[in-house]
Amino acid sequence: MGKAALIAVAAFAVISTMYTGNTKKGLLKASERVANHQYDTLARSAAVNGFNLAKQALAESFAASRLEGKFDRAAYNVSISVSGDLATVVSTGTIPNASSDESAYRIRAEFRRRAEAPTMADSAPDFMSYAVLTEDDLSISGNAGAASSYADASMDANFHTNGKLTVDGKGTKRIAGQGTYVDGIKGKHADTKFDPVGGGKATASGSIIDLPDFRIDEYLELAQPGYSAESTTLTGTYAPGGTRDKPFVYHVDGDLTVGDLTVDGYVMFLVEGDITFTGNARVGSSGYGESDESSIAFYSADEITMNGNTEVWGQLYSAGDFTIGGTADVYGSITSGGKLSLKGDPTFHYREASAALTTIWNGNPGGYRIRMISFFER
Repeated sequence: MGKAALIAVAAFAVISTMYTGNTKKGLLKASERVANHQYDTLARSAAVNGFNLAKQALAESFAASRLEGKFDRAAYNVSISVSGDLATVVSTGTIPNASSDESAYRIRAEFRRRAEAPTMADSAPDFMSYAVLTEDDLSISGNAGAASSYADASMDANFHTNGKLTVDGKGTKRIAGQGTYVDGIKGKHADTKFDPVGGGKATASGSIIDLPDFRIDEYLELAQPGYSAESTTLTGTYAPGGTRDKPFVYHVDGDLTVGDLTVDGYVMFLVEGDITFTGNARVGSSGYGESDESSIAFYSADEITMNGNTEVWGQLYSAGDFTIGGTADVYGSITSGGKLSLKGDPTFHYREASAALTTIWNGNPGGYRIRMISFFER
């Protein structure tokens, strides 16, 4: 082989070595880029997780704070700064990458808090359009009866249960409405106890009426500052005011016991525990005469009990069971998310529920709304 050929072979070998080395380096760089892209994705996921936690924190309390933690091997660090009604959130996700460096991803957003006035619906929700409605079984014994509203004697005081309807007591009183049920009916007096004012069948199988969950924590912003108490007893004259357009809301963080009580204006009691009407309690509005609707609402996140010779004017809701005994008189309507038991000698005088007192279910409850006004990520 000539000298020139040897030089060519040597040059080719050097070029081949260089090409192989560059190829390996290229492959390593490509693998590194792929790996770093995966780390960038993990960093972004951590930043998004921190951002979502910040939104939740602002919904619970519009205040400055810091959050940090880990999500899928990457760390997130979040700062929330607040100035007046403007909050700025910066969420950064980081993770060591394949370049012996750090992949980082940053999200920045601004939120504006705006106060909104409560807006009532045109009418009460369907589940409050009955004299009595229960999610679970409805049991009627003794001499229970129901009449229609004073304002409209032709109005049927209908009873409905999404469970089973049981009528054990005949007595002398009738229920001036229809009894409807979903899970069957029993009791030999079932058809003679009900007597609809508008005519038609006394009892009939009906469809399920949906009752929304009573998540009382979502409604506490309605309560007036300074009118919140732990377990308490109310008697005498309660005069916080409250108009139909702006009812007064009283929050009880515990049980409420009600004795002789006169209430002025439209008032809603939001109670986290039980409500008990005792003894010879007389509960009503000082201006409650021939009104078409209730002006007082008692809403319990647990159970409601009426005993003795009580007289209650208002619309009542219990997330749990509802029990009535003695010679109670109710002027309004009752809804129970549990079982309802009528025994003794109670009488219902059905009045329509007021839409002004059902905003927590089917209107705009007002309070503060938080809206994102800017968003940036990289």
